Amino acid sequence: MNEKKKKRNKWLRFIPFFMLWTLLISSGVFGSKMYIEHLKQQIVSDLSNQMEIQLSNVQSDVNEQINDMKNNILIDIETLQEQINSFNELLNFTKDSTSDQTDNSNQLYSQLLQLEDQLIKLQQELDLIK
Repeated sequence: MNEKKKKRNKWLRFIPFFMLWTLLISSGVFGSKMYIEHLKQQIVSDLSNQMEIQLSNVQSDVNEQINDMKNNILIDIETLQEQINSFNELLNFTKDSTSDQTDNSNQLYSQLLQLEDQLIKLQQELDLIK
């Protein structure tokens, strides 16, 4: 009977020890999981903030480039308009001064048409940018 009590006492002493180790291991696993989740949320938050900053920088750069292109096209359009007006004046002067020389006036007229085509293309590019 003593042997049975000794075996039983061994098992009774082993059960709390086993339960303590099980509790320690499970709390360690649970703590690790909670810490990993915390790190994951922190990383996601940091990445989100960095992406927002980068996107806003890219957007401001693109807006700046669009405004620069728009200004350049407007300057080109004004320059072409001035050239067209000067050619138009020259064409009118040539038509008024010579009636027999149609070759020169035709050349001026064709140059004027080319400039108008360029002006129309630039205007279309400006409309696309807007």
